[in-house]
Amino acid sequence: MNVLFLIGNGFDINLGMPTDYQSFYDFYLKQKSNSEAISKMKQYLTRERYEAWSDLEWGLGQYTAEVSSIGELEELYFDLGDQLRIYLERLSTSFSVSEEMGNAIFRGLREPYAFLPDGMMREISSFVGSQGKDVSIITFNYTDSLERILASYSPNSKLPVSLGGMAVLHEIRHIHMSLKDPDFIMGVNDVDQIKNKALIDNACLRLLVKPHINQQMQNLVDEECLAMINNADLFCLFGLSLGETDKMWWEAIGERMAHSKARLIYYLFDKNPVRRNSHLIARMDDARSLLIERFGMEKAPDNLIRRIYVGYNTNVFKVE
Repeated sequence: MNVLFLIGNGFDINLGMPTDYQSFYDFYLKQKSNSEAISKMKQYLTRERYEAWSDLEWGLGQYTAEVSSIGELEELYFDLGDQLRIYLERLSTSFSVSEEMGNAIFRGLREPYAFLPDGMMREISSFVGSQGKDVSIITFNYTDSLERILASYSPNSKLPVSLGGMAVLHEIRHIHMSLKDPDFIMGVNDVDQIKNKALIDNACLRLLVKPHINQQMQNLVDEECLAMINNADLFCLFGLSLGETDKMWWEAIGERMAHSKARLIYYLFDKNPVRRNSHLIARMDDARSLLIERFGMEKAPDNLIRRIYVGYNTNVFKVE
């Protein structure tokens, strides 16, 4: 049974790291610059009031309408990326792994459906059966929190590593590269998300279009991640905003769901929890509808919708 976790910024936030966009935005605005172009973009970010990282990436594509040259776009992009690296490296330096944290993460990876309502848990447990779980992770984060948690359990920090209970963690892939790389990838999904069409040339593509960058770097991470998606039997999505700037990955998951019997767990975190049953059901229905939309489907068959399980404010990965 191939279990694939796709994790986003919510994973690090869950560990107590303020890696959310708003926290970085507050930091970024305080960084002084003599550049008029950078000051102008900061004013734009203040007006737009973005909430998620995917919103910022979408905004970069939209802001190209205010940019007159590739040189100016590079200045803005490099400054934003360099400041983000400084911010995340500071957080990583102060991040420490506890035994409780390791236990919570390993249990979540080993028993991803144990935190769902009983009916969902029974259905997925029946689907998985008694076979072992081959677990892999695609992370959209730049931080190395996962690797550091692994290192606390595995002396040589090498994969594969046993998670217990017939589950083995085989791979961790940073889909947009990481702080350990000289540079990381930030931007849009395709040229349709770049508003200033006059700027679109090879220089713009290699700066701003994420799939193009991965292909040109030839690091094979895109091919490896697609292979992991195409072989997954159980998808587990945690801490992701499902933004349009990673459209190709949601559509790849949709293809796998449409042409297999794979199941998907979407761990939905709601910072304004609802109490009424009718409201809770509506939130879960909305989450499924968003997934179907991101899959690139106008309408999904009932047998696919039934294979999507929404875990609402579960305790998966929760550190006690």
